[in-house]
Amino acid sequence: MNIPHLAGLRLPAMHLTSTAGSICELTELPHALLIFAPFVLPQDESMACPWEGDESAIAGLEALIGFARLYEQFESRDIRLFGITTQSPLVQKLVVEILALPFPLLSDSQRTVCQQLQLPTTYRGRVPRNRPIIIEVRNGSVAYVWDPLASSGQCATRILRHVSNDVGRN
Repeated sequence: MNIPHLAGLRLPAMHLTSTAGSICELTELPHALLIFAPFVLPQDESMACPWEGDESAIAGLEALIGFARLYEQFESRDIRLFGITTQSPLVQKLVVEILALPFPLLSDSQRTVCQQLQLPTTYRGRVPRNRPIIIEVRNGSVAYVWDPLASSGQCATRILRHVSNDVGRN
């Protein structure tokens, strides 16, 4: 996904609630991957089948699961992983438990980060949601952006290869 306005952009100074029970300041992240997922548990009752035909939601969920499988490999390279959804911390805690995610989810329930970064938004039902996007952060700035929709379930593996090659050069 080509989102040129993000390259080199400093992340907004924000404190996001984490399912790990702490507060995360995005600008203080030395090297991390932010996994933006539209939603994980459907909450819009106006939609009879919220997952049906929703490639963005499915890709976001697949990305979270893919990164969970490779968590230790990212950690061994000193790359922290965070999922970000626009759902409440209460819903996110349930998601972390159900999916057995080894990394925390951060709550952007007011969509402030999504809006400040001007991430692409889709509307399905009554709830606006961002497309799934993976952002590599270095020293509080955007280093690289990936589109899980373009990777057909292999996003985490491709990103691991990318950062492994990058770490080897540094």
